[in-house]
Amino acid sequence: MSPTAPKPARIAPIPALQRSAAQATPTDMFRAARRIYLAGEKLDMNQLALQLGIARATLYRWIGDRDRLLVDVIWSLTQQTLERAAARAAGQGVARLEAIFGEQVEVIATAVPLRRFLEHEGQAGYRLVTHPDGVHGRLVHADMALIRQEIEAGRYRPPADLETLVEAMVSVGEHFLYSGLIGGFHPQPDKARRAIGLLLRENTGEPPRAGAGKRRRA
Repeated sequence: MSPTAPKPARIAPIPALQRSAAQATPTDMFRAARRIYLAGEKLDMNQLALQLGIARATLYRWIGDRDRLLVDVIWSLTQQTLERAAARAAGQGVARLEAIFGEQVEVIATAVPLRRFLEHEGQAGYRLVTHPDGVHGRLVHADMALIRQEIEAGRYRPPADLETLVEAMVSVGEHFLYSGLIGGFHPQPDKARRAIGLLLRENTGEPPRAGAGKRRRA
């Protein structure tokens, strides 16, 4: 008697997408990709297109490429973290900023989906997180906006021009959160938080000039 042939794997449709293929949208694509990321699974564009009931070419037409979709997903979660931290942070000026960015690095350091993502993707994933055109660049702009609020309210005097300060903060944070990636993901949020606190130390000299943080023209 011949052995029973294995059954082909069945790909369950995403509950929110139990509709005709013609109704799938780019928003459905993003939500599905985000669920895959949060589940700690590796994003497979062929499987994603199958789940959505669309052609692979349609999927790429919507998003451009897999890297862009991953960056969009990771940034959406990073942005939520910043917004929650800002809503909870007490105080003002440097104390408020330290609370916001301290919570940010703690959440990143303990994020299981991010850990799984970096395990799946390795150095390619690291580049998506730290490249200026990836999550890094979006984080710089968001952090600048938060700090600028405190500056314009007269509650904070940055020790350097805003762009330099935030680039340094984000780069230092990445160093302590991702530096051990080659040997495994071993983030050091305490060191990241302390280093960012040192960078945020206020300028106790002259008050900030109007338009602080804007790039000087040559």
